[in-house]
This record gives sequence, C-alpha cells and structure tokens, in this order.
Amino acid sequence: TLTNTAPSHYANDIEQVLFAGNPMFREAVFYHRHSGSLIFTDLVQNLNTANAGWLARTYARFDGVASPDGGVPRLYKWLSTNKRADREALSTIRAWAPKAVLFCHGAPIDIDPQALIEREFSYLN
Repeated sequence: TLTNTAPSHYANDIEQVLFAGNPMFREAVFYHRHSGSLIFTDLVQNLNTANAGWLARTYARFDGVASPDGGVPRLYKWLSTNKRADREALSTIRAWAPKAVLFCHGAPIDIDPQALIEREFSYLN
C-alpha cells in the first residue's frame, strides 16, 4: 500500500504523493529527484487514439485524456469530493518544481511542466 512516504528501497531517488480526494480512485504521483521528472501513473494521461476503435477514441476525447494534450480524466475530477486533500498533494507537486513530465499512459507532452500542472489542476481552485 502506497502512502505519501516513499518506501526505503527507493526513497533516496524517488518521492511520492497520493491524490486521495476521490473515493473511487487513489492516484500516486512520483518525482525522480535526479532528473527532475514528474511521473504520473493514472492521474494524468496522454493517450494516442490514432489506432483505437471509434468507441475508445470517443471516450478518450470525452474524458479529456486523448493526445496531443492529454489531461486529468474528467471522471476523476467529477468524482473528487475531498478537494482539500487533492490541493495538499498538488502543493507537494508544485514544491518539487519538475523539469519534465512523464506518463505511464501515453507519450510525453511538449509543454512546460508548471503550465501542465496549472492547466490540469485548475479544477481544484
């Protein structure tokens, strides 16, 4: 079970924070200190839908996670009930001041990491 504290076997290299404001989805975000890379697992996605079927392509666009811009899934945003908890996690991400953003679901986006963070988490304002 992940927490806001990285396990000892990678804590020297990677920090982590949990977005726990959504009762259905608890999402981990990682920060690799040496490279300055922010790593989103499922919280931010950038899905290439070029070879996807009509339904998958339509759903990815509807959910706001289709490339080239990607994003936080609308379903996550809509179901988040504890925005205070997510704001606390977001504060941690901002403090890391990432230099790059990587996704477990999709290709990197050529955008300033801070701009991506501000754009995608504006729903917490």
